[in-house]
Amino acid sequence: MSNLPLDVIAEILSRLPVKFLSRYLCVSKQWYALIHSQAFINLHLRRSIESNTDRTLILHQQHATDPFDYFSVHFQNNDQFGKPMKIHHPPLPPCVNMSTQQIHGLVFVRSNTGELAIWNPLIRRYRKLPTLEKPFPSITIALGFGYDTRNDDYKVLRVVHFLNRELDVKMYSLKSKSWKNIKEQWPKKGWKRSSKSVSVNGALHWLVAEDKQGPVMILAFDLANEKFRDFATPRQPPTYGAERFLEACLEGFLEACLEVLNGKLCFIVNLDKKDNEVWLMEEYGEGSSWTRVYKIEYDGVFKNVKFFNPLMFSKNSKEILMEKCHWDRTFLIWFDREIKEHRKVKIRKLPHVFQTAICTGSLLLLDGDNVISRY
Repeated sequence: MSNLPLDVIAEILSRLPVKFLSRYLCVSKQWYALIHSQAFINLHLRRSIESNTDRTLILHQQHATDPFDYFSVHFQNNDQFGKPMKIHHPPLPPCVNMSTQQIHGLVFVRSNTGELAIWNPLIRRYRKLPTLEKPFPSITIALGFGYDTRNDDYKVLRVVHFLNRELDVKMYSLKSKSWKNIKEQWPKKGWKRSSKSVSVNGALHWLVAEDKQGPVMILAFDLANEKFRDFATPRQPPTYGAERFLEACLEGFLEACLEVLNGKLCFIVNLDKKDNEVWLMEEYGEGSSWTRVYKIEYDGVFKNVKFFNPLMFSKNSKEILMEKCHWDRTFLIWFDREIKEHRKVKIRKLPHVFQTAICTGSLLLLDGDNVISRY
C-alpha cells in the first residue's frame, strides 16, 4: 500500500474498525499523522455511523458486593455478541459511574467525589474535566453530556443550587477544554427532575415536574443557543406531581423515563405497574409527531421487572435489544415487537447487575490521556 496515493489509503482505512486502526498507528510516521488528523477522524466517524457495523456494548458492573468493573462486548453484524472483556476506566477514585448514553463513541463518567471525565473506551483514551467549585451545602440539580450539532462540539452542562445563593449554571466545551458561565437559568427552582439526561438533536433533555398536582414535562437545553424550553410528554405517568415523581426516581422504580432509540427522543411510561408504552418523537419538537412504537404488558417476560431500557433495533428492525433489570439481576434480551416474544441474549460470564451503553467505533479523543498508562 506504500505506493498508493494518501487519499486512497485514507479511503480504505476509514472503513476499518477502531481496533485495527489503533494497531496501524505504528506502521509509519505517515500513517500515524494521517490517522491522527482531524479530517480522517471525521471521515472515519461518518463511515462508522453510516455502516452501523462497528458497535460495542460497554457494561458497568453495579452489584454492591462486587468491584465496579467495566466490560466490553463486541456486537457483530449478524446480531450476535462476542466474549466480554474487562477494560480499564479513567482513574477517577473512589467509584466511577457511567452515563448510559454514548455519543459518537464517547461516554461521560463521574466519580462519587464529583470528578468528571469524557472517555472513549474503544481506544482507551479520556479527558478529565477541570474541577469546579462546589461549596457545601449545595445540590447538583442537573448534569448532562451532549453533542452540539451546530458547532460540532461535545459539551457538559452542570446546574448546581448553592443553598445560600442563586443557581449556578456552567457548560464545558471539549473544543475549548474549559468551563464557562451560562446566563440562562434553570427555569424554575421548584422543578424536580429525573437524574438521567439524554442528548438528541443538539439538546439535552430531562423529565421534570413542578408541584404536587402538576404534569410531568420534558425540559430541553439547546447546547448551541444555550436556551431552555419545555414541551409535553405524549402520556402522563399514573401518579402526577413533583413530590411523587421524585420519590419514584429515588426508589429506583421509574414511572417514566427518557431514552434515545434509533437517533430519536424516546419516552417510556409505566401505567399502574401493569403495562409499559414506548413512544418515539418522529419530528423533533413537534408534539403531534409522538408515535407509540409498542406496548409491553407487565407479565411473562417483564414480570417482577424493576425497569427496562430499549437499547437498539436489530439489523432488520423487527427486534429491539433491551436491558431487563430485576432487583438483583440484569438480562439482555431481543424483543420481537410484532409477535411480542423474546429471546435471551446468551453471553457467558456477564456481571449479575450492570448498566449498558452501546458505543459506536470512533477515534475521537485520540489525543487524550491514555487510560492504561494511569494505572
